[in-house]
Amino acid sequence: MFNKFISFTFFAFLASLAFFADAAFAASSTVGTSGASFLKLGAGARPAAMGGAFTAVADDVNALAWNPAGLGGMKRGELMASYALWFSDLRYSYAAYVHPLDQQALGVQVAMLGMGSFAGYTVDGSGNPVESDSFSASDFSAALSYGLTIFKDKQQDFMIGATAKFISSTIADVGATAFGGDFGVLWRLQKGNVMLGAAVRHLGTSMKFSSTTVNLPMVVAFGLGVKGSKEITFSGDVEIPSDQSMRVGGGVEWVIENTIAVRGGYALRTDGSEYTGALMGWTAGIGFRQDSFRLDYSFVPYGTLGNTHRVSLGMNFGSDGNTSSSQDRPEMNDRVEKTVKRKDGEKSVVAVLNFEAQRGVSPTHVEMARTYMGHEFTQMGHFSMVDRVVLDAVMKKLAFQNGECASVECAVEIGKRVRAEYVLVGNVKKIGKDFVLTGQVVDVASGKMTASGSEEYSREEFVKIAVKGVARKLAAEF
Repeated sequence: MFNKFISFTFFAFLASLAFFADAAFAASSTVGTSGASFLKLGAGARPAAMGGAFTAVADDVNALAWNPAGLGGMKRGELMASYALWFSDLRYSYAAYVHPLDQQALGVQVAMLGMGSFAGYTVDGSGNPVESDSFSASDFSAALSYGLTIFKDKQQDFMIGATAKFISSTIADVGATAFGGDFGVLWRLQKGNVMLGAAVRHLGTSMKFSSTTVNLPMVVAFGLGVKGSKEITFSGDVEIPSDQSMRVGGGVEWVIENTIAVRGGYALRTDGSEYTGALMGWTAGIGFRQDSFRLDYSFVPYGTLGNTHRVSLGMNFGSDGNTSSSQDRPEMNDRVEKTVKRKDGEKSVVAVLNFEAQRGVSPTHVEMARTYMGHEFTQMGHFSMVDRVVLDAVMKKLAFQNGECASVECAVEIGKRVRAEYVLVGNVKKIGKDFVLTGQVVDVASGKMTASGSEEYSREEFVKIAVKGVARKLAAEF
């Protein structure tokens, strides 16, 4: 039922975007006639390095500028400041913040483009140009965004989002203002790790400079993203602007040890109306992550006009996004109640074995994880936990040391000895600066693994939150 609803909603939004796209095509003959063109510069070094293909990715604070629907999936607060050095003495500054709530988030963003000073000219009595006082020009925008996850289960996430913005442009002593909005949807499918996104950006009122009226640079965008693995993301966008020809772009991001990100992309206009140059169309960038801080850089050449450089500095607040996503939710608790509780009212007997410490994780750390795991299953009320004293005594009798019983065969043997129906094994490993906790449930009767779940967290003190997330995932599956 929900799948049909999501499919209908998504494709209905695409149909509405087709209307805007048709309007954009109809207006495409008015190339270069829109106002507030700085809105098309986007935001963030990360999307810029990926060929501007971010409509379907939209998984961090940059979603504010590319697809506000992505805010619905954010679980950590994020603050970002970005500065771009453009050609012709242009300076583009951008700042944004996202505040997550329960499966929804609010965001604010401000952007400003400074264009330096220009030489002024007047005409004398003979009609000849005469240099006068110089003048400056600038653009400014401020926006408020909201994103919401309207449906989420093990197979998919479906999100929607909207942005309301104020735009102001000034040339010398002449100014104009406008109000605009962005709207987007995002559909993330677990099968194939596919992400589908669509958005309409910069839809709004016109701007009037004295006797001249211009429209905002509306853009209709469709995006596709694929997670090749946890470390590699591929993305592609098709953009239909109201004042230029269609733009097609693609990008890739490779994250190494959750610390270094290497990015690249390519974009072009379908009518070939680009500036010439050896690197025209190509984009590249790199990113660094240290604890909660992020630093990103992008390089985007514009042919004969010159090269652009963008730097973004970001900071995350709160626990890891994956960990936060596993907080208690009514629908999860209901699922545990229906799936796990036995029909005869009795409790399933579960044994939690010692967890394995991998990649420099301390024994104390994994012992905490094991202790918290047993506590979480006990708190659910549907399980009877094997006493740890009995379990440790059997382990010792069978000559198993801490973390050595990680195989299914071993878990089955221990489970039979302590008369458990299910045995839970797990490990904790470190990847870069982050930890990954993995738990697996083995059905003693069938000798098969029936459930598996993992969570990431950035600090040792967050292990309890990660355990809660893994415990809920496992309980919902076996």
